[in-house]
Amino acid sequence: MTTTAGMLPLDGLEQGVRVLLTAGRCAVGAGGPEALRRELAAVDDFPALLATARAHGLTGTLCKVALAQATDELPAAVADEYRTLRRGIAHRALAMSRGLLRVLAVLQQAGVRALAYKGPALSEGVYGDVAVRSWCDLDLIIVDADVPTARQALEAAGFVPHRGGARLGADMTTSEQELGLHHRDTGLAIDLHWRVGLRFAGASLDGADLLRRAVPGEVLERPVLVPSAPDVALLCSLHGAAHTWPSLDLVLSTALALQALDDDQATVLEDVGRRGGCARRAHIGALLSRSLVGARVPRPALLPAVADRRAGRLAADAGARLLWREAVQDQRSVRRRHRPREHAAEVRWQLGSLDSPAAAAAHAWERLLRPGALDTGGPPREQPYAAYAAKPDDEGARFEPARAGRAQMLRAAVRRQLRIWR
Repeated sequence: MTTTAGMLPLDGLEQGVRVLLTAGRCAVGAGGPEALRRELAAVDDFPALLATARAHGLTGTLCKVALAQATDELPAAVADEYRTLRRGIAHRALAMSRGLLRVLAVLQQAGVRALAYKGPALSEGVYGDVAVRSWCDLDLIIVDADVPTARQALEAAGFVPHRGGARLGADMTTSEQELGLHHRDTGLAIDLHWRVGLRFAGASLDGADLLRRAVPGEVLERPVLVPSAPDVALLCSLHGAAHTWPSLDLVLSTALALQALDDDQATVLEDVGRRGGCARRAHIGALLSRSLVGARVPRPALLPAVADRRAGRLAADAGARLLWREAVQDQRSVRRRHRPREHAAEVRWQLGSLDSPAAAAAHAWERLLRPGALDTGGPPREQPYAAYAAKPDDEGARFEPARAGRAQMLRAAVRRQLRIWR
């Protein structure tokens, strides 16, 4: 049994956000074409609408739904532009999907089992259309013990680490949860995850557990391993919570994943979330999916979310910031550098999203004292990607364990807190 009650009224929202929410509700079946036609007929600035869609990661969804259900409300030039965008998204998605299959083949030859996460697997498995979403990199889940082997195999295939990834030593896998690489020639970017959640092991899902529950899937009609349906919904919620829900694309992905569950799968979702310390973040995803896009959330997932009062407050806070943020462009990195108080608010929100005060205190303690990849050794943060490609044997780009004594840990903690609180 499901419900669509509790959708947020659209009155008072900025025009572009209203259109995107209406399109999202059409995508999950919670709204009809009449509502979308009304919203599109009232649009007086289509370039601004497209800019808002890009900021929320919903360009493909807007183009698909508008062309399918409200073409007559689009000016001819806008309809042609949307068709061109759809073709461009499809072309890039196909290229990225082929890249994913090549990377999986490299890892398979090295004896590394990998799970396709987000990207093409999410588009085909949840949206049923590889051309409806855009993404900038490929995400794979592996076991933490396979990180050195996977990195060595990928580097032999032409990939090099970028940004903090060059500083990630073997003993840093307890602090970090992903390693970013890109191909030196094609620029194809990959994120290897061995844990999904917050950094510093904050109530995260372990890659080994996700691989044990993996199911067969397809990308371009080729067999790949993908997360189980309950894990897809939980991973979408964790991804949104890790970034404090910056875009409607994350909400729509979570909504579609939740809506695809039956009651038994929703019960598994709640059980896995509780065992992994991720239940509250799953509750937040369910509440946002229901209130913003009207997802029909199965009762075994919805009832615990409604009963979780803290999850309700955090979902309301995330939804408010999402719908009434200052600018249409997502400038998270800029805010972190120039608006540290906003970054501090994000950290407090993430701590509140953990399942218990004890878990929040433990995560805050780890975050305070344990050095991460950005706090030890390696080349300066400003060093461009090209520098790694040009000097692959440079000491800073090697996969060497970081040596962090007590003094280094204290200095790292001070630096981290200055970045957050100053």
